[in-house]
Amino acid sequence: MAQWEREEVSERIKASIITRRKLGKLTNGATSFGFKIEEGKIVLNEKEAPIRKLMYKLFLEHKRRATTARLLNKMGYRTRKGYKFSDTSVTRMLKNPDAKGIKRTNYHGTKTVLNPSGIKPKEEWHFMKIPEIVSEELWDSVNAIIEEQEQKSNQTKPLNQRVHLFTSYLYCHNGHKMRISTKINKYTCPKCKVRIDKDDLEQVFQTRLKQFVMSKNEIQKYTKSSDKIIGDKRTEIKGITFQISEIDIKMNKLIELSIEGQIPTKDFDRHYSPLSEQMETLNKTLSKLEKELIDINNINNSFGKVLSQSKSIYEKWHTFTRLEKRSIIESITNKIVFDGELINFKLKQIAPLSSLELGQNAQRTHTI
Repeated sequence: MAQWEREEVSERIKASIITRRKLGKLTNGATSFGFKIEEGKIVLNEKEAPIRKLMYKLFLEHKRRATTARLLNKMGYRTRKGYKFSDTSVTRMLKNPDAKGIKRTNYHGTKTVLNPSGIKPKEEWHFMKIPEIVSEELWDSVNAIIEEQEQKSNQTKPLNQRVHLFTSYLYCHNGHKMRISTKINKYTCPKCKVRIDKDDLEQVFQTRLKQFVMSKNEIQKYTKSSDKIIGDKRTEIKGITFQISEIDIKMNKLIELSIEGQIPTKDFDRHYSPLSEQMETLNKTLSKLEKELIDINNINNSFGKVLSQSKSIYEKWHTFTRLEKRSIIESITNKIVFDGELINFKLKQIAPLSSLELGQNAQRTHTI
């Protein structure tokens, strides 16, 4: 009877959870970094969401999780519990699909000898739509890089130093990655058997770049994207200002408690020093963001000159080194899809190369 009762309770709980999920309701009170719960619904956390979004942009630029964590910490950002970001926490957040608006539930079960991870079969997982922090394209681009890095964990060279220009960006129409076949000098999908000569792809790509900076439609997309970047910067500045205000309140409270004799001197230093250090770092980050915002506005004001420089640079494509070409591809490409006949270039809506300076070893610095 006791066993039967336990099974009945378990079935009722499972049925309740399934019903709540179908109705789009939460089954627990936990949300990941970047989200919060308001009136029983998951919404964006104004303080954390810009940091989570910045995490994807930093990783896409540097291709290193440890570097991403280090840069976030250097800017003064911390996890929800106030700890510094680590490569492990960054990996977990980058791989979580909730950032692109899909919350995954019912995928963790009991850890057993046969299933040490505790991950349930995929057919038992549930998904619900929530507000997105980053676009699906950005999430896919980042996770494609992570997947390739994990598959080649013994790879010592960074991504932009590999031999082939379109590695990790070229897919067939069925979503499979196309890899270079050195014997025939072509990118090939091992499953669909679709092929394209690497030199032909580079030539078509160069032509597409010229179109990208000459098309009125592309220019409109750039203008829209630029406005969005400005909006994101302002949101990030607002978030940092809010954090600074919160820390300032905490510091003043500690000072008041110390004056009243409620906190010993040694304990005061232990609590006050980390806050003071974080405040200093956040103020530096705030100054940097405000300067970047001014730079972006200046670029927008001189867009005609920027466009002219872009055209000039793309016409000199054949003079670039392989590393410089790879840096350009990384900077402006989200994905390339080939169906055997047509090539679809999904480029980022940014001003190509006019806002990009190539230095030694093809290292790049962005102004937008």
